[in-house]
Amino acid sequence: MRTGWLLDGNQWYYLNSNGTMKTGWLLDGNQWYYLNSNGTMKTGWLQEGSTWYYLQLNGVMQTGFASIDGTTYYFNNSGIWIPENNITATSYINLDLTYASNVTGKEIDADIKKYQPDSPLIGHGNDFVAAQAQYGVNALYLAAHAILESGYGKSEIAYRKHNLFGLRAYDQDPFKYAKYLPTFGDSIAYNANYVRDKYLEKNGSYYYGPTLQGMNVMYSTDQEWSTKIAKIMERIKPFQKQDYLYAKKLPKNPNTLNVDALSNNIPYKTYPQGTKATAKLAAFYYVVPYSFDGVIKSQSVTENNQGTLALGTSVFVHREDPNGWVEFSFTINGNKYWILKTKLNM
Repeated sequence: MRTGWLLDGNQWYYLNSNGTMKTGWLLDGNQWYYLNSNGTMKTGWLQEGSTWYYLQLNGVMQTGFASIDGTTYYFNNSGIWIPENNITATSYINLDLTYASNVTGKEIDADIKKYQPDSPLIGHGNDFVAAQAQYGVNALYLAAHAILESGYGKSEIAYRKHNLFGLRAYDQDPFKYAKYLPTFGDSIAYNANYVRDKYLEKNGSYYYGPTLQGMNVMYSTDQEWSTKIAKIMERIKPFQKQDYLYAKKLPKNPNTLNVDALSNNIPYKTYPQGTKATAKLAAFYYVVPYSFDGVIKSQSVTENNQGTLALGTSVFVHREDPNGWVEFSFTINGNKYWILKTKLNM
């Protein structure tokens, strides 16, 4: 029984393993082909709904750039023809932020690591790329905004509440009112959803164009805010117009994340009264569970670092925060401090 490719006259056909004639899409090796309803191998343009493909003379689906009848076309990795975008931007300042960036999570992580090797944002590059796909906002912008707003994830609000963008951090008491988010990824998602809905949509409450310039009108009183964001974007991945000529125009996610449903409170794990632990190595301990040099806004602290807890010291432990800090005291009702759980035998 004949199977596989069959040349009949000047037409190619493909026979399935049971000898029947194949129609529709065919993956042979690592190449895609299309067989017409009569079984003949398709060449040239193919339309499926509103999507166009191009099959070369050998039947192989075209990807990448191709010159067809003197005109250059671009086909993505799925073979879909991508029309050229009308990009008028000359820099990130006036780029439409609803176009997808081709930045990778690794590129974002590498930039953060280069400038702030101890940043807790390292390793979250893919979260920006994921938010771009899910909520329709340029990933490079999201990364630059987070870096600027949170000081590389090292501000107290960013570190302790995983709130990278100051969500609901009202001036009268920023730390108290700032929303708590379980992860940096959640913070990135909520911000992307909010920015797309309020700043990048024509019917958005603060829409003045889907660009950094447009956002700056209502987002920040700092008139240099957009320039600062653009400089970080440029540093991570220099602007090239061709990167956006065939970039995906990102759709808006119809679902809205409910910011008001988020709590302001950090969820702590409480230990039974009288629980004890010992220091398994000498380590610094603090008034606030935060070891960076940023401004502490949760309470008035003259000196956060209280010194070194000596190896073998026995302490009472009270609760644990989501970042792995444990609150302890030297006596059961004594003053309370914080140390990383990894420094204790518990």
